[in-house]
This record gives sequence, C-alpha cells and structure tokens, in this order.
Amino acid sequence: MSKTLSALIVTCVFLTAHPANAQTPTLDAEQSAFVTLINNYRAQNGAGPLQVSVALQQSAQWMSADMAAKNYFSHTDSLGRDPFNRMTAFGYTHYPEGENIAAGYSDAQNTFTQWQTACDPDSTGACTYAHRQNMLNPGYKVLGIGRVYNASSSYRWYWTTDFGGFVDQTIGSTTSQSLPVITSFTANPATITTGQVSTLSWTVSGATSIIINNGDVTSLTSKVVVPSSTTQYTLTATNSAGSKTATVTVTVNSSGPVPTPSPTSVSIWSSTAVPPMYLSVNGAVELGVKFRSDVAGKITGIRFYKNSSNTGIHSGSLWSANGQLLASGVFSNETASGWQTLTFSVPVTIAANTTYIASYHTNASIASVGFELQAKGVDNPPLHALQTGVAGYNGVYIFGGGGIFPTQGTSGYNFWVDVVFVN
Repeated sequence: MSKTLSALIVTCVFLTAHPANAQTPTLDAEQSAFVTLINNYRAQNGAGPLQVSVALQQSAQWMSADMAAKNYFSHTDSLGRDPFNRMTAFGYTHYPEGENIAAGYSDAQNTFTQWQTACDPDSTGACTYAHRQNMLNPGYKVLGIGRVYNASSSYRWYWTTDFGGFVDQTIGSTTSQSLPVITSFTANPATITTGQVSTLSWTVSGATSIIINNGDVTSLTSKVVVPSSTTQYTLTATNSAGSKTATVTVTVNSSGPVPTPSPTSVSIWSSTAVPPMYLSVNGAVELGVKFRSDVAGKITGIRFYKNSSNTGIHSGSLWSANGQLLASGVFSNETASGWQTLTFSVPVTIAANTTYIASYHTNASIASVGFELQAKGVDNPPLHALQTGVAGYNGVYIFGGGGIFPTQGTSGYNFWVDVVFVN
C-alpha cells in the first residue's frame, strides 16, 4: 500500500455512465473468446463463471467507443464521470462493481494476458496485480466486455471490462430477474429464557435487499436477537422481480428468575485466523475496520494481526463513525508475530446496530491484508465487519502519525484489525 493507494483502487474498481440503449447488445467473436478465457481462468482458480449482463455490456461497449472516438485512455469518460456513475446510467445499480481497461491489441488472448500479468505497482514498486484481482474476484457474477477500433486514435483498439456482483438481465435471458431464493432461515436456539440470546441465520441468493422485521440486514448472513417475549421474525428478500418471505419463531420462556448472563468476550476473527497475504506500506499509517454489533455491550480492547516484519511500537484506537476518539492505548508485550491485543484501561460502551471503527498504527513497512470485505462482510454474531459499501468504504486508512482518524477508504481491503467485545 502507498500514498497513492486510493488512486490505484480507482483505476481498478470504478465504473461510468450514459443513457441506456434499449437494444439488446451482441458480442463479436473476440469478445466471446474473451468471455471463454476469463471463465476458464476463474474456474482454474476456484471462482464461478461470469454471465454477460445486458446493462454492463452496453456500459463497457460505450466506454470503449468513447475512448476510441475521443482518443484518450482513462476510467473517467469524456463527460467527466467515473465508472460507478456510468454503470448506474446504463441501468446497473447493484454492488459490488469493478472495471478494467486496456488498449493496443485487437484479439482477446493478448488483451486477457495484459490484464492477467499487469504488475500495477504501488509507490514502492511492489506488484499489486489489481487487474488480475478484478478478473478473479469471486464476488463478481456478471460482466460486460467492450471492444472498439478507430484507426485515427493513438492505440486503435480499446477494451473495457465492467464487472458486477449481482445477476440482472443477461444476454440470452428472457426476463430481467428471477425471484430471490431463500434456502434457509433458522433460529438457534429456537426456545430461550428471558434475557438469553438467539442467533438468526439465513442463506439467500438473488436478492438486492434483505430485511428482518423492518431492519435492513442485506450485508449480513446472521444476527443475534434478544427478544423479551415470544417473537416471530420475518425475513423478506427482494429484487426487481418481487419478494420472497420466510419466518421463524423464537419462543421465550419467562418462568423463573431472569438469568444474569456471564460476560463472554467475542472478536470478529478467531485466534487461529491467518491473513492470506501482506502489503508493503510506504511510511507510517493508521489502518482500520468498520464494524457493528447486533447488541449493546463494551469494547475492552483492540486486536491486530502482526507479521514478523511489522516491527516497532503499535498503538490502537476506537472511533465513532464521525471520528470521535472513544479510547486508545499502546500495545505491550507483543509477540514476534500473530494476534496482538491492547486492553483499554476503561471499557467503552457501544450501542447496537451502530457503526464504529477500530484501528491500529504502524511505522513498519509491512501490514497484513486480504480482500475479505469486498464481496461480503465477515460475521461472527453479534459482531460484523461490514462489507464495503454498507457504511461507505471499508478497509480505511490514513498516512501520518498515530491516533489520526482514518478517513481514506479502499474497496474492501481487510487490514486484519479487530476488537474484543463483551455483552
């Protein structure tokens, strides 16, 4: 990661817009060949196939035509719009989204290889392979592939790939959307005593929104509830085709004394969780994660995963969503690597269903990183690390000295920052 991290992410995940064409687009032979290449590549790396979205195909083809006609090469189009706005204007209003652009080759194989092998270095020269990450992102389900030629332009051939994480109308489909599918909706335990908790869990596909009893849980897969009496919970999954519902009942046995639950500590990641990779950091930086809790409780400390090269003094902070510092401290008795824990001198009370930010500061050149927050959040009820987009960007950071509120965001980088929570 570097001080140009936000610019790097813009290059690889932004999208753009123009009024949608009602005509269903078609692919030429090289565009079709590219779809085959990328789907074979994804299959080799454990990612599912991509379908061709009508809206994304129109968006990508328009962008390639705009670059070719106006002789430029940028994710910002000639009207000054970023990729997200362009995709929205073409009718793709879902999340997550991404974009790659390339120029110079007429054929699918060479263009595919460009994106597959591009180093995309950060300011230290370390390769990020951001274009490759877009092609292999398991959160993406659909794409559009634009290809346009103009003999008078600098590069002649211009390619655009727009990616999306939601299956809308695809080329060859007869309807824009099927109803959502609710595979499961359960409560565990289904019978509790007053004051105890139950965990609602669900598996839903094809939904743009998921609501339980009027509360939005679109980005979650489970939620802790503490009903004071027997309660029926209704899950409503909705997309452009309509809604499906499912219900569960949590029975509350109020007989006998109300139990006093013993405090138990919970973190988002287990003590055995290990980051998939490490990131070069150019200078001192504050790295953070946005999270929520289903229930009120107390944050007793901050955790972060330390690589053996992440040396020096580390501090940790807890923030409100608007940047109020709630608690901070310095990590002590650190081990050479693994999870490190800072315990606050005074625990901080947090509210339910409210966004907070946990962060830590390092002066070293290496930090743990993953992409777990791009396609979905990370749930360990009652705690949830938010999918990027739920409360703005997740994977937040800022360069500088310790104890500065991290205001810059990524497209869902997980910097392996965590909290210790008790209820």
